[in-house]
Amino acid sequence: MEPLQYSVNCVESDCWDWDSYYEKHPPPRNQVQSGKRVARRIERFIESKGLTANSIADVGCGPATTIFDLARRMPRCDFRGYDSSRTILRMNRQKAEKLGLDNLHFHFTKLPAMAVRRRFSIVMCIATLHYVEDPRRAIRRLYSMVEPGGCLVFNYPNRAHRAAVIREAEHDPVVTRRFELVIRGGNLLSYSGIERKLGRRPRSFWLAVGEPASRVNPCVVIAK
Repeated sequence: MEPLQYSVNCVESDCWDWDSYYEKHPPPRNQVQSGKRVARRIERFIESKGLTANSIADVGCGPATTIFDLARRMPRCDFRGYDSSRTILRMNRQKAEKLGLDNLHFHFTKLPAMAVRRRFSIVMCIATLHYVEDPRRAIRRLYSMVEPGGCLVFNYPNRAHRAAVIREAEHDPVVTRRFELVIRGGNLLSYSGIERKLGRRPRSFWLAVGEPASRVNPCVVIAK
């Protein structure tokens, strides 16, 4: 199973000072590699489904490794990264300008109350709902950003993930702080809960890209 990507995320009230974190620390190597793998999966998903992806949003983008990779290979697609850390957004903008990626832009916003009016072919939200106190409201807002015929892709905390985090937190106080909401169990989701909230049955994103499904790190895709 691929480890969860620990990244800065869009949160109403952060239990972690992400701006300070990114001022002091570069993205961990495993996070960067994870972001590159997500980029390849998104590409495979688009190709396998025959989708026309004119616009892609990454909510809780952090250092935005995924959309930096995709923006290079998909120059005709408009990419938008959203995050609650002004520090990482500033860094991302500087990097995009240096690389000449005119199809990649970054914006400050927070989940679940995102003030985003436009819609996208694909909206993805990876390693972010674990930090959001009201993930049900968040996924509803994310789904509203998907244009007809598009898809929402996201992973989320569930009971299996919570059990794994509790075990890890016994040996790592940083995990305890970062995953406070998950450990409390107040922001867990399930397939049935997602279906009730959005009115659409989620499908495994892992299976859609030809990889084994993960109980501890579930990732789903919901078409619109």
